[in-house]
Amino acid sequence: MKNGVLLMESEHIKFVENTTLCILRASISDSGYYTCVVSNAVSQNETSFLLKVHHSTYVVLPVVLTCVVIGSLAGGC
Repeated sequence: MKNGVLLMESEHIKFVENTTLCILRASISDSGYYTCVVSNAVSQNETSFLLKVHHSTYVVLPVVLTCVVIGSLAGGC
């Protein structure tokens, strides 16, 4: 999610293996609060962070954000 709104894949936004968000040609408008939600049948956990893009004119590489789960959620094996 970005700023509480579910992100959808597009030419600008790509998801890799459902754990990595890739923002192609990041711009200042991509700045905001991103939230990663991890869930299973009995539990859910989320974490948020602020991404700030300062100068989009010179950004040529994608921004890659990866959600990593350490441990397990309730009910996990």
